Amino acid sequence: VTRSLLDYSLTGSSAELEKEVQEQVHVLGRVALLGQWTVFFGPPNCGKTLITLRMLINALKHGRLRGSCVFYVNADDTLRGLIAKLKLAEEFGFHMLAEGHREFTADRLTQIIRQMIADDECRGVVLIMDTLKKFCDVMSKQASTEFGKLIRAFELRGGTVVVLGHTNKRPRADGKLDYAGTADVLQDADCAYVICETAVDPDTQTRTVTFENIKSRGDVARQASFRYSIAEGIAYSALLESVECLD
Repeated sequence: VTRSLLDYSLTGSSAELEKEVQEQVHVLGRVALLGQWTVFFGPPNCGKTLITLRMLINALKHGRLRGSCVFYVNADDTLRGLIAKLKLAEEFGFHMLAEGHREFTADRLTQIIRQMIADDECRGVVLIMDTLKKFCDVMSKQASTEFGKLIRAFELRGGTVVVLGHTNKRPRADGKLDYAGTADVLQDADCAYVICETAVDPDTQTRTVTFENIKSRGDVARQASFRYSIAEGIAYSALLESVECLD
């Protein structure tokens, strides 16, 4: 049956839709907002996971998030690394899922998200996906588009998504790093940052990295710098404690 444009008009429903809008709560430092899809692009070993976990734990400590609603999907780690991060999840009360454990796979996550959308169980859920390439073929425009549609539908039902992705190995002509893959993920996300190394201090054995905003829809920082230890043999818990925001 053909429907007219009037059948699709939203005029008169602003009050109803306004009830679905979430406050602009910063869930990870000042670089990710509740109810949005945020992507952190960075090269290997730049501290993406470490800094994300530090910001997450800070948010839990300050009551900006409830651990029972946070699901960290660890799909890119060794068993030793998983155990270290799982202990953090147990200490601070958030959930951790890992590839190959309890029959969970990255492919299954897509099915679970679709079911959550169908059952309207997304509101308040914070999903952190580490890393993007495990859940989406970033070199495929079609796969990236389908992934974007799924995450957008999850977000529109009240969910929050933070995805950790990679940059290309070679910098651009201007020396800056660029995100890896097609432009579809960046185009579909609400907010995106590229992480670059800005300093290494051999005396204090620390590295400084900067999150540079390349897309935003809301009140997020244009830049955020973090410093952390690169001392050899340091325990992951101590490494996490070494992270400090410089802004």
